[in-house]
Amino acid sequence: MTIDKDMPQASDSSPAPAPPSTGEGPATLQELQARLEEADRERAQFKAIAQRAQADLVNYRQRVEREREDMRRATVERAITKLLPIVDDLQLALKHAPVQLADDSWVEGVRLIERRLQALLESEGVTAIPAEGKPFDPWQHEALFSVNDPSKEPGAVVMVIRQGYMLQDKVLRAAQVAIAQGQSTSAEETDQGQSRNEPPDSPVQRKEQ
Repeated sequence: MTIDKDMPQASDSSPAPAPPSTGEGPATLQELQARLEEADRERAQFKAIAQRAQADLVNYRQRVEREREDMRRATVERAITKLLPIVDDLQLALKHAPVQLADDSWVEGVRLIERRLQALLESEGVTAIPAEGKPFDPWQHEALFSVNDPSKEPGAVVMVIRQGYMLQDKVLRAAQVAIAQGQSTSAEETDQGQSRNEPPDSPVQRKEQ
């Protein structure tokens, strides 16, 4: 078989076939600018959504932490409130223990239990409310009665009936106290003082004359 020399032969340098036309012309500069602005707006929207989601997550974690701390503190409050009457009974028993049993091993055992309970309260942030000799504070003290004590300022706490306690900065139980009352002047003494202070030419004396 012979090859015709005049027949055109395929060449490697022949141009590639053109892609099929899509019917769309090249994008203009204005179209590209509009697409870029739209992409920037979408990016800003997605960034704002992500920031809000992150802020919501942080607030949620903080709220959960506060709720957990409030629950823990409420549990401690309930437990300590139930424990305080036991401390009161131990202190009352030690206060009224017979003198001849002061060095008894049984009394010393009760003292040891009372000290351990006090150490437990202190470890949870519980402190006794200072009362005796202090001015009466309605937020920390509960006045049960008043006594006539000239050596004390009126309104000062002269006796603690039941010890009060605070849990950190919150009053857990107010102290029951007795307070000193002020010096009262009777109506008779007031009338006598007024008559002694009447001037000699008062209308009352002129009427009697």
